[in-house]
Amino acid sequence: MEPTSFAGRAGSPTTRFVEGIPSGDATIGLVLADQDLRCADVRTDPPTGWDTDKDRDYRAFISVAVIAGDTALGMLTLDAVEPGSLDDDDMGLLRLMAGLLAVALGSR
Repeated sequence: MEPTSFAGRAGSPTTRFVEGIPSGDATIGLVLADQDLRCADVRTDPPTGWDTDKDRDYRAFISVAVIAGDTALGMLTLDAVEPGSLDDDDMGLLRLMAGLLAVALGSR
């Protein structure tokens, strides 16, 4: 998986999720299982396979799968500079956006 679009960032996302490496397998697995992930602080509690050596301009994030029927299309991610600043309301909104995106992409 590779980033294809972004908004609200100072720079573009650079992470590619490649099968066969821990971060890629974890992320691709998340999408294929139609799951979501909230990380309150990437420095103190990084997700499985996280590259802790890479500098990031955010500390917290939420990622949700975008699935249309049985087709995994990708994921949406929301990040924030303040650790712990993303909550259940943010997760719900991102899941809603992912659902709308899945409908739009699935109807093409």
